[in-house]
Amino acid sequence: MPNTAVFIFTGIIVVSAGFAIFTSAAKPQTLMLFIGTLALAQIPFARLPSWLYDFLGYLSIFISASVYWAAFAGAFRASGLLISPNHSAALLVMGWLMLVSSKHWYLSIIPAGALMFTGARWAVVVFVFLSLVVGLKPKYSWRIIPGLLSALIFVLIFSGQVSSALRAVGSDRAATVQSDLSTRLGENFDVRTAGKGFIATGTTTPHSVPLRMALETGILSALAWCLLVILTLKQNNPRARLLMAGVGLLSLLYYFTWVGPLGAWYWIAVNRIGDKSQQSPDFVYDEKPSDTYRKPE
Repeated sequence: MPNTAVFIFTGIIVVSAGFAIFTSAAKPQTLMLFIGTLALAQIPFARLPSWLYDFLGYLSIFISASVYWAAFAGAFRASGLLISPNHSAALLVMGWLMLVSSKHWYLSIIPAGALMFTGARWAVVVFVFLSLVVGLKPKYSWRIIPGLLSALIFVLIFSGQVSSALRAVGSDRAATVQSDLSTRLGENFDVRTAGKGFIATGTTTPHSVPLRMALETGILSALAWCLLVILTLKQNNPRARLLMAGVGLLSLLYYFTWVGPLGAWYWIAVNRIGDKSQQSPDFVYDEKPSDTYRKPE
């Protein structure tokens, strides 16, 4: 059943993106959106090496180094090697999750500390929330302590720089947060405009993946995205569940986790739906998985 569901929901997302071409006023951009969606939608049905999860963790260490470099060089919000601080922050959160759930869990202090210099408030909220989620497992609660301590130490030592980056100074903090949320959730979201194809990012355009998908490729497409998130969170592979928890939460306010350079990680997590090789009920695990995932017969 899960494999059939993945095929159906993925098909809905791809077909909806295709139909949007005919109703869009920006047909070239919508065509590119469809091609990108079609390409990424092949990932759930591919045979993927299990080291991709570890690769994401080690990649976050590399990006962390560039973030530290930019921050210590005086950057207001450090983005490192990626195109924006929010992109870097999202990758650092996902990489932190993969490090926490690996045998090299102690390396999680590196992206956790770097995250504070990006000024990405939503990513910081997701980081803290998922730290608490992992901490609910007594067997693994100690794994989150190094990352939280690392973040706290950098906040205390570089309090002025971190506070400025997070825009947590001044008397208008509440107004700043409210304005940011209004922008990212779309001030003029109208369900009657659903499925109208590509829309340019602007001050009134939703940055939330489900809301943006509803506008661009239709409500059914957004619903299929949400159902794939739920299916991934319910399946057997603990690291895929953890990755999807991060991607899903980040996607509530970040659109680039769907169409940007980080978009593949959603589908990589979906790829594990139906995996019968990992029966562990734990959210985090230490065991080395098989080198290549094979769909059950």
